[in-house]
Amino acid sequence: MKKLLVVLSMVIFSIAIFGGKIEEIQKRGVLLVGQDPAYAPFYGVNTKGERIGYEIDLAKMMAEVLGVKVKFVITNWDGIIPALLADKFDFVLAGMTITPERALKVNFTTSYYETGQTIFYNTQKYPNGITEDELKKWVKKQK
Repeated sequence: MKKLLVVLSMVIFSIAIFGGKIEEIQKRGVLLVGQDPAYAPFYGVNTKGERIGYEIDLAKMMAEVLGVKVKFVITNWDGIIPALLADKFDFVLAGMTITPERALKVNFTTSYYETGQTIFYNTQKYPNGITEDELKKWVKKQK
C-alpha cells in the first residue's frame, strides 16, 4: 500500500509539473525509463535476463497508473544525464543522489529513499563497541 501511495504521489506531482510530458507518454503508449545496467537492490537483471528490483517495480506501477507499457533504456552511468537531456528517455530512475552539480542540470523529485553510512564490527573482538581512538587507528591504516 505504501508503494502505491508513493507511485500515486509521484504521478500526481509529475502531472502537475510536466502535464505535457504525461500526455506525450500516454500518446506514445510507453514510459521510457533511463537506468544504468545494475545497482542492487534497486535494479538489475535476474538469471532469465529480466529487469528486477525496487525501482523496476516502481516504474511498472507508474506505467500501470498511466495506462502504458514500460521500457528500460540502459545507459552507461556517465552518460545518463546527457541522455536525459537529449530526450532518450522520459526520466531517470537509477538511485541517483542529489548533488548541487546535478541539480544545476536536471530537476529532482522529492527523495523516495534515504540512506546513511554504517560501520559494522566484530562484537566478539570489540564487546564494548569501538572507541573513537580505535576507529581513528583503523582509518589511518586504510590511507
